[in-house]
Amino acid sequence: MPPNAKVIVKETVFYKCGDSCERAPAGRYRLERRSDCIGFCKRSGASAFTLSLDSFIQHLNEGRIALV
Repeated sequence: MPPNAKVIVKETVFYKCGDSCERAPAGRYRLERRSDCIGFCKRSGASAFTLSLDSFIQHLNEGRIALV
């Protein structure tokens, strides 16, 4: 993944938060590669949520997430 990669969450994307699933807010995020997942960071640099690499690729292929 290129440094400073950015994405737009366009449609409904859910992520696991403890024992429940949360809906990720639509909008632009900076990506951060972690050992086995992808971190989505807000413009302020704060971490918003993470997705497994498999889930990230699935949402990208389905058009819910777009690289910019």
